[in-house]
Order: sequence, then structure tokens, then C-alpha cells
Amino acid sequence: LAPEIKAHVTSSQPATIQGAVGMANRLTTDGIKDGIFKKKENVGNKKRSNI
Repeated sequence: LAPEIKAHVTSSQPATIQGAVGMANRLTTDGIKDGIFKKKENVGNKKRSNI
């Protein structure tokens, strides 16, 4: 998570992990829409080569 998103989620003290994940998702999506964050393609979907 971006530090800005982490700070907002932490300060809101969500009651459940699902609440924290949902809030982080919404804040990140809004940040991308507003141009605050750039969307990265294929992050976390990299496959390792076994060569």
C-alpha cells in the first residue's frame, strides 16, 4: 500500500480485516481515478522461471 493509503486506513481503525481491505481498495481506486497514483500493470502476477 502507498503510505498515504496506509495512514488513512490505520487512522480509521476498521473493526475487521475485511473493512480495512475494502477501505484500502476504495481509496486506491479513487486515487487512481483522481490521478494521484499511477496504475501499475501486472504487479504481483509475475511467474518465476524454473530454468
